[in-house]
Amino acid sequence: MIDENNTNLQVSEQEIQFIDSLLQRHIDTHNRKSDKVFFIDLSTYKRQYFPTLNARKEKEVEVNCFCSAPDNDDWKTRRIMGKDGGNCYFTVTVNIKTGQISRFHINGLA
Repeated sequence: MIDENNTNLQVSEQEIQFIDSLLQRHIDTHNRKSDKVFFIDLSTYKRQYFPTLNARKEKEVEVNCFCSAPDNDDWKTRRIMGKDGGNCYFTVTVNIKTGQISRFHINGLA
């Protein structure tokens, strides 16, 4: 949980479990519709959680997912940005209050 905007927002363990369950359902739907190139096995991804408040002051959490990280623990304190990389990098934004996923973006292939 990295608070890049210094908003002092935190993501609780309960919220992470909620987000992860929504994310798994969303990925399951994605995989049923996707070809093998963009198939995602969520259990193999590391995740970063970035909480913010939307215009209605509802907590939203951007989840940054990636299948590989540096050998050190830098990914725990700084945002990992993937350029291209296909389904190895994707992001999703979840509204904690509504349980809605507002953005789901898989990186393209180089």
